[in-house]
Amino acid sequence: MRDLGIYVIAIIISALFLVPSLICKCPVFDTLSGIGCSGIAAAVMAIFLERANAKRECERTAKAKSLYFKQLYDQLIMMIERILWFDERLKDDNFNWNLQDDVYSTFGYMAGISSRYQKTSLTYDDAINKLKDIGVKYNIDNIKTIAEPDKYKIKRLFQIVAASSSYLLNEANAIKNNKLTLDIIDYMSLDENKGIMFDISLFITLMGKPNKNYQVAVNALISVTERIREIGQYPKGDIRIGLHGSFPMSDL
Repeated sequence: MRDLGIYVIAIIISALFLVPSLICKCPVFDTLSGIGCSGIAAAVMAIFLERANAKRECERTAKAKSLYFKQLYDQLIMMIERILWFDERLKDDNFNWNLQDDVYSTFGYMAGISSRYQKTSLTYDDAINKLKDIGVKYNIDNIKTIAEPDKYKIKRLFQIVAASSSYLLNEANAIKNNKLTLDIIDYMSLDENKGIMFDISLFITLMGKPNKNYQVAVNALISVTERIREIGQYPKGDIRIGLHGSFPMSDL
């Protein structure tokens, strides 16, 4: 609390007004005693009121931050869901990896393909751990040992996911463009903003290029998701493993 020092001084001074009445009884000292008691009561009440106001302000700020960053967080979660879903498709010999990248993000394709595969979900922590395992499995060293047909599918996995990031980039750019305002109102510092934008750019760029170190991309995605979750104080909800995503209204 900004004024706590003032209140403490007021309590000390008011307490000093009580001392003379403890030593000697006279009307003047009794008056000072009354002033001291009133001063202590007023200072204590002011402390409680300021603490209550500070708590309410903190709650309002937390709620506002949660609303402000929600779309970005949702897009990051959908990126994780897509990676987990496409990774499971690597075992499916009948899955078509050769469509145009943007086709996989259309409403028609997502609605049609969802009926072919069973819907599953993981806890947030299990999903993050599985994503880390995927990163290790497809790091720069391990990818070299994978047969070409499977390597092609892995390349397509990350290219398709990267191509579905347009809505994520829109949210990120809006936050980047408002970085000064966000810093002033204490939503996100300039350093946090810079680090988050770097990680988003890094994992999208690496995923979109063939034969890159996909572990670096996956770790950057995890890092930025964790930071946004902490800033927005989002709960660790279940992660749905599926082909989910945003799409233009024209797709309907």
